[in-house]
Amino acid sequence: MRSTQPNDPKGDDMHHARSTTVIPATVTNAAAAVFAAVGTGVGIYVLGRASQTFTQHLALVVVASAVAVAAIRFAPGTRTPARTWAIAGIAVTLLGAMALGGVLSRETTVDEQVVTASVPAAGADAESSSTTNGTGATSDAAPKQNVLLKHGEFEPLAHDGKGTASLIRTTDGRTVLTLTGFSTDAGPDLDVRLVAGDPSSDSDVESGRSVRLGALKGTSGDQQYVLPADVDPSEFTHAYVWCRAFSVGFTRARLA
Repeated sequence: MRSTQPNDPKGDDMHHARSTTVIPATVTNAAAAVFAAVGTGVGIYVLGRASQTFTQHLALVVVASAVAVAAIRFAPGTRTPARTWAIAGIAVTLLGAMALGGVLSRETTVDEQVVTASVPAAGADAESSSTTNGTGATSDAAPKQNVLLKHGEFEPLAHDGKGTASLIRTTDGRTVLTLTGFSTDAGPDLDVRLVAGDPSSDSDVESGRSVRLGALKGTSGDQQYVLPADVDPSEFTHAYVWCRAFSVGFTRARLA
């Protein structure tokens, strides 16, 4: 006769407790905050790439954040503390992005000693400045005096801009781009670049040929940028102040 043992409720409860992993509330809450913060940061970046102006970007971020907060607030089955932590993660990320944008968008003034040149007359000096070495790049032969290759006045695009951009061949063989009497609005991650062709939109600039000369040194004042030795200045038709954060042209000068 087989004997049976009565069920032990206490033992069943202990076995169930050992086989179930309980995640502490602190870990769950922290994970919700981190997940929300990372998602917000990615959203800010993606919306920035899709926006044409700072105002448009700000509006999209505000709307997207409001939708995200509402979705978290009224999501079924989500614990209240985790919701609060997730909303806090969004808020902290937004505040951090605004603070960083403010730091990167400050107006700065520079006053560099830039090279100058007069409009070249037809002659040996002007010709020597545009001599190529067979590869499309300018040769190392330097003119006897600084030669103005191209120049143009800045015009507004997404933001106001004024001043003169000049491509100058110097007596030491370099080619430099100078910005004189220059000013534009402040913005995040601005750089200076030369663009080829006849771009009619920001997408044309991104898809076309261009060369980056460096970060914009100041939102106002005279400043100078050296072209790489293998760059032929005759290939480029525009000088741009470009915002890499929003992929938008702030201002440009047509070089001729």
